[in-house]
Amino acid sequence: SGDGSEGLSPQDMDELRRLISSLPHMAVEDLSVAWPVLAGCSAVALLVGFAWLLLIRFLAGLMVWITLFGLAAADGVLCWWLWTRQQAMKADVRYGEEGDFTSQADAAYISFFVFVSLGAIYVLLVLCFRKQIQLAARALAVAALAVGQLPALLILPLASA
Repeated sequence: SGDGSEGLSPQDMDELRRLISSLPHMAVEDLSVAWPVLAGCSAVALLVGFAWLLLIRFLAGLMVWITLFGLAAADGVLCWWLWTRQQAMKADVRYGEEGDFTSQADAAYISFFVFVSLGAIYVLLVLCFRKQIQLAARALAVAALAVGQLPALLILPLASA
């Protein structure tokens, strides 16, 4: 019919089979080249994980609250940026004349209100659940202490898999 709906030709099928059969070989070749990077990243991740556990062991409550307030602050910075960006875009001569520019300015304006609303809900939830958050921070500190005393707990998920 000439519309390309005839299906794959035998040559296309042979090329597809060759490509699929070479994929495992390509993966092995990639791993043989990338193993030093993967090993290095794994070692760094392990060291950062142990440092994180050490910090949680002694500063769990502080770390939890810094994280929660940091997220609220990041939302505030994002809201400020969206507001100033959309104000600058609306003051530009392209606003109202270029469709894409106008829609981006309007999207920034709407996004500002979305993130202000989400930030307000987030702050209210943190305030309402502050006692539960403190309890969870204490539980996290105890869990970090347990892992510090029994490091084999980190291997347990790998052994049970």
